[in-house]
Amino acid sequence: MRLLPDLSAQLSGFQRGRHGGFAGIINRIDYLVELGVGAIWLGPVCSSPNDDMGYDISDYQSIMEQFGTMEDWEELRDKLHEKGSVFLRTWW
Repeated sequence: MRLLPDLSAQLSGFQRGRHGGFAGIINRIDYLVELGVGAIWLGPVCSSPNDDMGYDISDYQSIMEQFGTMEDWEELRDKLHEKGSVFLRTWW
């Protein structure tokens, strides 16, 4: 199994048009599975002033806008589990 390191930072900033953030990962799940990726690790994604790479969380119950919405997060979680992939999170 391959572990794909923190995708959240690499895919953020392109949320419009579902190209980045959670949507960008969701759009690439099949490709990632074909590559043999069995686990995806995301760094902090909760709302934050982002002074400390997202670890300075200001609201544990909401998602930073650059990554998407709570609904996007739930869709990502569900689709990863459908594909048998492990979903790892830092902090939250």
